[in-house]
Amino acid sequence: MNILDFGGVFVPPGPECRSVVAGAAEDPPSRFKQEKARKEQQHRHNVKSDEYLETVVKPRQEAVLRKKEKDFYHMTGQSWQLSQGFTLGGLMMQEEGAMAGGDDDDIPNRTAARKRKELEAPNPVLVQTHLPKEKKIISLPEEPLEDADGILLDWMHKSGYSPTLYALYTSYPRRPLLTRTDVSMEEVGINTHTVLNVEEKDPSTS
Repeated sequence: MNILDFGGVFVPPGPECRSVVAGAAEDPPSRFKQEKARKEQQHRHNVKSDEYLETVVKPRQEAVLRKKEKDFYHMTGQSWQLSQGFTLGGLMMQEEGAMAGGDDDDIPNRTAARKRKELEAPNPVLVQTHLPKEKKIISLPEEPLEDADGILLDWMHKSGYSPTLYALYTSYPRRPLLTRTDVSMEEVGINTHTVLNVEEKDPSTS
């Protein structure tokens, strides 16, 4: 019973009674079985966690690391480091090993020819067939003298007035100014400060 009878008053058992009853119920064989079951269950959990770590966690971490490494090399312009590459002279060493393990009747000249073939450039440099373009040389006409009338013609050209449509006229008396490259300003009549007007050519005077 879990309740004790003391003169008609029911008193619940104390902690000491419960520990005695529990200790009596848990005999050594049952404790051994429970401990064994706990160890087996813990072992199964450890095995499952190790499998999950190897099959799920580590592959994910490696994939994330490879992606970060790939992005880093792309950003720094070192994409060549992502390639597998090859060993220098690897093909030649393989051929030499194959020849060493083959027949001894191989001719030495044939071996040397194979080596020369490996050293040749796979893509020969193309010979330049077209000639470079010649540079265009711009020849400028000689500049007229400072007192020559050609200075006025150059000024008209530079200002956008074509001498075929426009001419220079004196202000007073109004008359067309003789503009030729072989005459000087003094011969034209410009001796002092003179006001000149740019006007369209008069058809009657042209």
